[in-house]
Amino acid sequence: MQIKPLLKPKNAGVFVTCIVISLIVAGYAGWSTIRSQSNKSSNQPPHAVFLDTPGDVDVEENSIWLDWSANTDNDFSRYEVHKSTINNFKIGLDTIVGTKRDQEKTYSFVFGLEASTTYYFKIRTYDSGALFSDSNEIGATTLQPNIAPQGVKLSQPTDIGATTLTLKWSKNQDEDFMQYIVAGSTDSDFEIDSENSINTIIGC
Repeated sequence: MQIKPLLKPKNAGVFVTCIVISLIVAGYAGWSTIRSQSNKSSNQPPHAVFLDTPGDVDVEENSIWLDWSANTDNDFSRYEVHKSTINNFKIGLDTIVGTKRDQEKTYSFVFGLEASTTYYFKIRTYDSGALFSDSNEIGATTLQPNIAPQGVKLSQPTDIGATTLTLKWSKNQDEDFMQYIVAGSTDSDFEIDSENSINTIIGC
């Protein structure tokens, strides 16, 4: 293909002439190659992941298990796990609690939490160009401390017969109450075990 010489516009400087020439050469020698490289170099933020709400089995007294969808971008760099006790929190250096550099490992076990406390989480995804996108925010409340139930007050037996008697005691008010175990022995200050257990009362 023959390229005709350009006429230098009147009052145009060398700078304008060079730009025109470079565009013609690019179009003649391979405009599609230059265009493809331009698209590749235009770095876009990574696709944000979706953070799932933890289920009952994922939440403990001092820990929460998190799962999220995978980022599939070719220029993936890392996931960052962020935590706060404030709703709609702003991500910062003081909120990061973990980093995942394996693109397929979309989970994190966050521990060292306070019991009976609501925490909020986000996952920030970075690409190799240092751009990032944030996931949705979820909240979860850790369980109450697992402490021994409040003891009940046992009244003196009534209606005592040859082989029977009636026992009454105060009611336990704990939310996680499970059952009463009634035990008896001919010895004083005995320890309750499977051998002296007389009856089990559930849900009263």
